[in-house]
Amino acid sequence: MQNSNNNREQVLLGLLQSVEQDGRRSQRHMASEFGVALGLINMYLKYCMRKGYVKVKRIPAGRYIYFLTPKGVTEKSRLIVAHLSNSLTFFRQAREDCTHVIEHAAERGWHRLVLCGAGDLADIAFLCAEGKSAIFVGVIDPNCQNPSFRGLPVVRDIDSMVPFDAVIVTDQNDPQATYDLLITRIESSRVLPLSVLRVSSAPIQQAG
Repeated sequence: MQNSNNNREQVLLGLLQSVEQDGRRSQRHMASEFGVALGLINMYLKYCMRKGYVKVKRIPAGRYIYFLTPKGVTEKSRLIVAHLSNSLTFFRQAREDCTHVIEHAAERGWHRLVLCGAGDLADIAFLCAEGKSAIFVGVIDPNCQNPSFRGLPVVRDIDSMVPFDAVIVTDQNDPQATYDLLITRIESSRVLPLSVLRVSSAPIQQAG
């Protein structure tokens, strides 16, 4: 999905620029600066380190300093050339959407939830579920190579899933096809797509 890919790259650009400007900034400082959850900043910094864009060094007082690698400089330049901006717009919207669908499910007594799509949106859903009654029982993703995601079992299709109350669509590759398939297998009201994915479905009405 082009829009989600663009917004994901906007986050990477923002983080790479922040590290380049001052690698001594704490993750908490960056979270406050960007107006997002600390866990989200941590998730993307780890991604940057896995990709080789950023290196980290421990300094006195139990703190860390982040360095932009040559590979990171190249990636930052690529993103700038692509004129990406508003680095966290997509993820702020995704956070609002995840919070809304989790609350929507709780209002209906649906607490055992499944995520359909392992990836960034599923991570955000986990962050939004903290302190709420939602219990994630598994992840559906036929393309995931790992048998688990955040400690949950990953299965290829809904028939292999343990009992659940509702499904949150977090697939960013082809969310419409995922939604269309799910509503052929379970009651459509129990399939909860995120607004940010622009899935054509009966919208979940927000209170007020």
